[in-house]
Amino acid sequence: MGTGDELRWATAYHEAGHCVVGLVMGERPSKASIVAGDNYEGCTWFDDEDVEALLVDDPPREVSEWYVIRTFAGPVAERRHTGGDVALGACDDYAKATELLLRLTPDPDGRRESLVARTEAILEEHWSSVERVAASLAEHLTVDGETIRKVAHLKGGPHA
Repeated sequence: MGTGDELRWATAYHEAGHCVVGLVMGERPSKASIVAGDNYEGCTWFDDEDVEALLVDDPPREVSEWYVIRTFAGPVAERRHTGGDVALGACDDYAKATELLLRLTPDPDGRRESLVARTEAILEEHWSSVERVAASLAEHLTVDGETIRKVAHLKGGPHA
């Protein structure tokens, strides 16, 4: 597998991680893409996303923690697939999550470990969904929310 293929698949798993964890949390991804932009290799959009409000306003702790978990889901899924962080978005995701954690707790490192462990557990439970969404992204490069939900084929509702 060449470097281009490796990056494509790493990015597909990264975005699939965001999608599947978002779905598990009861959110609706509206689109995911592994077409690179100016500062990213891929991106996932959610119907109800208001990230700026989370970083500016004072959201409830549970909402903030779920956002951190969803943000960690990309790099954690990518790392599980590749064995390391490859996509540029991994660093950006860690920075966003850490910024929010700094607002939530005086011990962001300890809380980060706990939330990463929760993220890993969710991804482990739903790994086959991550693989299906990643395969769809790798093939089509961009997929809409309906396709993501159909391909992920999650059973049950949101849970912690």
